[in-house]
Amino acid sequence: MRSWSRVVFPGGVWDPESKEGGCGLTIFGTSTAYVKLCEAIHNEAYGMVVAGQAEGTLEGNTCQHNGWAGIGYTGSASGVAITNSCCHNKGWGILIMDNAHPSLEANTCRDNDGCGIGYFGSASGVAKHNTCCANKTHAIYVNQQAHPTLEANTCRENKWCGIAFFGSSSGLATKNICSRNQQSGIYIADQAMPSLDSNSCRENSGSGIAYAGSASGTATKNTCFQNNGNGIFCGG
Repeated sequence: MRSWSRVVFPGGVWDPESKEGGCGLTIFGTSTAYVKLCEAIHNEAYGMVVAGQAEGTLEGNTCQHNGWAGIGYTGSASGVAITNSCCHNKGWGILIMDNAHPSLEANTCRDNDGCGIGYFGSASGVAKHNTCCANKTHAIYVNQQAHPTLEANTCRENKWCGIAFFGSSSGLATKNICSRNQQSGIYIADQAMPSLDSNSCRENSGSGIAYAGSASGTATKNTCFQNNGNGIFCGG
């Protein structure tokens, strides 16, 4: 296992011709790595990325002012990202793609130009006790065939929705708090079909929970109150 502690990874430059570079730290192949209390700042792509079949444990790192995302998991990567700060990135706070399936716990994703946490492809894994607030789009965004478990996250004061499911995504959202977002607390669109259980959606500018397009799924024991729109809205 490779490990880094209290290292700064700044200024990675992306090469558009070779489509390489741009990351502060890349963990690739079948590597196993532990990264703690490091900084990844002002990189053109990811601050830190775990790719291929690598397993990366990222703890207590600061990933700010990066181009694509503060932290990325791609390919079939796995591992744990815990208590990291991913703020003020030009893209996402944490981005999970392809078949990656990490555990995200107690991270702070704030003031990113994209979403706080995003899932694409067939990504999965568990995200729990994360705080995603004041991002310029959604707090947590799930698209394509992604199917994560989202548990007890705080999604507040984002420019769009607290949690959003698009594409044919699925998964479980349970015990999340989605409050004071400028659109809906939880939004399900396209052919998405998540299970929503025991979430609290309050004081959002739109509805507490909204279904659009051909979306489906189940909603059980959720609390929707003091929203400017509907408690639960089904349209399309």
